Amino acid sequence: MTATVLDATGDTLQTQVSSEVLGDYQLLQEIGRGSAAVVYRARQISLGRIVAVKVIHARRLATPEELRRFYAEAEAAASLQHPHIVPIFEVGSVGGVHFFSMRYVEGGSLAEHKERLEGQWREIARLMAVVAHAVHYAHRHGVLHRDLKPANILLDADGQPVVSDFGLCKRTAQPDEDQEGWLAGTPLYMAPEQVERRLGKVSVASDVYSLGAVLYELLVGRPPFDGSSVQEVLAQLVSQEPPRPKQRRPHIPADLEAICLKCLRKSPKERYSSAQELAEDLERFLRGELVRARPVGAGERLWRWCCRHPGTATVTLGSALLGSVAAITVLVTAVLAAWREADNAQRFQRLHAQTLVAKEEVEQQRQRALSILRDTELQQQQAQRQAAEFAGLHGLEALHRHEIGAGMLWLTRAFALLPESATAERQTIRLLLASWQRALHRLVYYGALPERWRSVACHPKQLCVLGLNARGQAYRWDLTKPSHPRRIAVTGSPIRDLRFLAQGQAIWAVTPQGWQIWDENGERLLEQWESRAPLRSWAVDHDGQTWAVADQESNVYYWTWQNQGGGFGSPQLLGSWRLPRPADMLAIAGRQQAIFARTRLGIWVLRGPGGVRTEPPDITFAPACLAVDSRGRRLYYGSYEGIFRVRDLERNLLLTPPMALAGLPHFLAVSSDGSVAIAWCGHGLVHCIDPESLRMFGHPLGGTFPVTACDMTPDGKYLATVCEDGTLRVWQLCPRSPWQRRQLLTQGAELASFNAKADRLAIVAGEKVTVYARQQDEDWQIAAQWPAIAAPARLEFNSTGDRLLLAGKNGVLYVYDLAESPKHRLTCEYGERMSLLAQDALGHYLAIAGSDRQIGLWHVEARQPTGWRWALGGVPVSLAVSQDGSKWAAGLENGMLCLGDMTRADQSPTCWPGHRGPVTALQFADQGRVLLSAGVDGRLLAWDTSKFRVLSRPVAHAAAVSLLVALPDSSLAFTGSKDYSGAVCDWASGRCRFLTQPTRQEWLMARFSPCGMLLATVTIPANLEIWHAPSGYRLTPPLPLPAPPRAIQWLSREECAVLCQNGELCVWRLPELPDGDANTLMAQWQQISGLQLIGDTVRPINVEHWQHLSWQRQQP
Repeated sequence: MTATVLDATGDTLQTQVSSEVLGDYQLLQEIGRGSAAVVYRARQISLGRIVAVKVIHARRLATPEELRRFYAEAEAAASLQHPHIVPIFEVGSVGGVHFFSMRYVEGGSLAEHKERLEGQWREIARLMAVVAHAVHYAHRHGVLHRDLKPANILLDADGQPVVSDFGLCKRTAQPDEDQEGWLAGTPLYMAPEQVERRLGKVSVASDVYSLGAVLYELLVGRPPFDGSSVQEVLAQLVSQEPPRPKQRRPHIPADLEAICLKCLRKSPKERYSSAQELAEDLERFLRGELVRARPVGAGERLWRWCCRHPGTATVTLGSALLGSVAAITVLVTAVLAAWREADNAQRFQRLHAQTLVAKEEVEQQRQRALSILRDTELQQQQAQRQAAEFAGLHGLEALHRHEIGAGMLWLTRAFALLPESATAERQTIRLLLASWQRALHRLVYYGALPERWRSVACHPKQLCVLGLNARGQAYRWDLTKPSHPRRIAVTGSPIRDLRFLAQGQAIWAVTPQGWQIWDENGERLLEQWESRAPLRSWAVDHDGQTWAVADQESNVYYWTWQNQGGGFGSPQLLGSWRLPRPADMLAIAGRQQAIFARTRLGIWVLRGPGGVRTEPPDITFAPACLAVDSRGRRLYYGSYEGIFRVRDLERNLLLTPPMALAGLPHFLAVSSDGSVAIAWCGHGLVHCIDPESLRMFGHPLGGTFPVTACDMTPDGKYLATVCEDGTLRVWQLCPRSPWQRRQLLTQGAELASFNAKADRLAIVAGEKVTVYARQQDEDWQIAAQWPAIAAPARLEFNSTGDRLLLAGKNGVLYVYDLAESPKHRLTCEYGERMSLLAQDALGHYLAIAGSDRQIGLWHVEARQPTGWRWALGGVPVSLAVSQDGSKWAAGLENGMLCLGDMTRADQSPTCWPGHRGPVTALQFADQGRVLLSAGVDGRLLAWDTSKFRVLSRPVAHAAAVSLLVALPDSSLAFTGSKDYSGAVCDWASGRCRFLTQPTRQEWLMARFSPCGMLLATVTIPANLEIWHAPSGYRLTPPLPLPAPPRAIQWLSREECAVLCQNGELCVWRLPELPDGDANTLMAQWQQISGLQLIGDTVRPINVEHWQHLSWQRQQP
């Protein structure tokens, strides 16, 4: 509300605020008062913020001119949106009181901070540069401030300047409407043209002058002109030059003084052309650069004085310089000019020389810095590579020890340490991770038990377990739900063991005196039975359909379910037996309804309705533990000596060889089909065993926290373990064999051979030769078949696969043409003395050697020998023909090498000494231009066949070389030695890399993949191993074959096939490489293995960490 009252004289009206509320604003405090208005600190009621409110203040009612100026100020300020100009929020009037609200700047004005800024030259320059930018922004939008002074430049809370009070502003596009004799501005900071119109129009230069006056006051502490009255100040402003700032404060920087005085020039043209130029000059000063403002010298000040007082100057100078002024002036000017020119030249030369020296020093320092930087980067990369190599070796050693999880973590650390540029090494590690992950059991559940369990039982179809604590209390834990173990089968007596029945539809509990059957949730008791004597042992079959118990009085009882209408009926006793001694261990073959009862005397096999057994045991051996498959075909047991054996019950014989365990076995379980067995040993490790090959697969489970109880699902896919740390782990067992197997033959294969393209396979089995063919990824189909020769000894394709060579032990060999249909091409009878033969890639030429020390050459196309036989100087032990069929070579028992021309049979071969002892292997390379030879001296030599000289010596084994395989159209070769070492060599460069940690078995076969990246080797008796050829790293553990191999070939870059003696074709395929960065891979292996790598130590992860990793991997 407002009120209109008379002043004290009664002749004027004054509009006042009758309360502290003005519209939407609550006026809190008066913070400024001018001649035309009052400024209040106020609170905007609707928004609850502090603002500044400017209200018209006049002793008389506001005239239209005052209102026009008031609203012109609001309009001009509102049109400017700049962070360093006070913004306008609202313009209005309430009850005749005209006001506008704006931002409240709480830091005060420059006038209040003048003493604080004394001597802070850089801070003053920074503040004025910001203000000049803001004023330039107003100029660009057509607004002249005309009243710039310290009081109108405010500082916010961060110390940033803000321009305010546009009450006297003027639009550049509008004509000058100020009345004659009316001054717009504050005299202490006005430009001369604002006082006298003859000096020029009010323009941008006027605000530049005011900025210079503000800068002058901040530097000196007072304005440029001072006086006791306004008239005195205005007279000085028009007629005098301001005193130099250095006269009042000598420590002011000269460049800052020059900038200030350039702003205060009397002529607007001599000032900065814009506030932007002023701001840029101030910023040059802050950066230490040369400013554009030229300091005003004494002569220039004299000249300006003369211009302002022309009469006085004329009289004074005329009387003093009459006569000789002109001559002296010219002479002095010339001398000074020459002196200045010489001095400037010398100064320039000195500065130029100093600049060159400084530039050279800077360049040297830059080169030294770059050199140090490059050396640091190289050292860092070298350190990273060394750390990566260290981690990689640790990983390979862990893999060799079958610590698969630890090996994966070390390899992932090596992957993380390698730089992005090491693409080959990083790809090798990805290949190792992809291959070895097949041998890693996957941790699918990891949880903490409320208390330690002494036994555990797996559900046959669900991720669910039963457990018993030390007090005999039973629990059921559904691991697929976020729940805790639930107490079940609550009875008065403790429970000794728990098992699932009928595929998990019921729970079988053993009590001290008998057994109980509960529903699948363990809530309702279905059946129970009590024995006359305490129970000693018990067992349940794989399907959960039958169970047996033995008491301490040597009685054995065997039950099954009696089904009624598809549901459960009452248990039915199938038989009972009385043995000479109590049975302390039972195993059931449910499908054969047979019980294997172990006593101290041996093992009885119980079948039929029962009775008293007084005869000796069926197996006179008492193992530490035993198990049997569901069909009762094989009996698995572990001895007290820590030996795992398998007995074939159908043939009643022990399978060989026996397998040594890491300790005394306490528990043994086998899958229903007998394909997987587990052995829990006394030291807390659980071994997964392949009963077919009698070898362990995967990695042992246990380790840091020994296993105290375990159980396997009947299908052999999952294994539950309870550890000493009170945790439950459920593992998905890795496949025991990575093969894709197909039975091609029902009878054994005597010989086999693949062609080079891997699309044909020839097999000699029985009395037939069978050729199989396939198209790309299709299955193998019989393409041809014909009767075989007697006693076949060798079977070999040519490179194109259209010609097949078959040789017999009687010295007769046959060549078959398979281009259209099997056609007998050539028969060569050499005799029983034939021991070696070789052919070229296309199968056009044959070389045959025998114990008679002769070489016979045959032209297959012509179906006749190429000439007579050549006698050699020793017994040949190796033979080779070049790929193009132009050369043949023989290695002799005495270490000599013989090389002949296949097309010139009349030319005798060239012989020279090659090895110290028999030459065990020969192979041509580079289209016959290079001959590779290996001998019992362990050396591999590469010979130039045109000059008969050694090109390189890639490798030297400690024992004889027994296997040599070269990759066609490449310089790679593999050598296997009698000392079980193997090496991948590059005969062109002479480099060699030994295979890391090979098994101590004799080499039998080897093949490079088509690209030469992978190497497949077969060792005796029947193991396949895959290697990374460039590095020599093993990609797989030894993979047992079902039978001895007959042929090996790479079907593609990722598939390797082996034909075994039993007629099975086993195909190994390279798995897909894992994706993701090092962190993703590390989290993946931690979640799968349950381990983590901290420093140089591999430790189990805790439950919370594993569950967090599992949750992260489940997120999309």
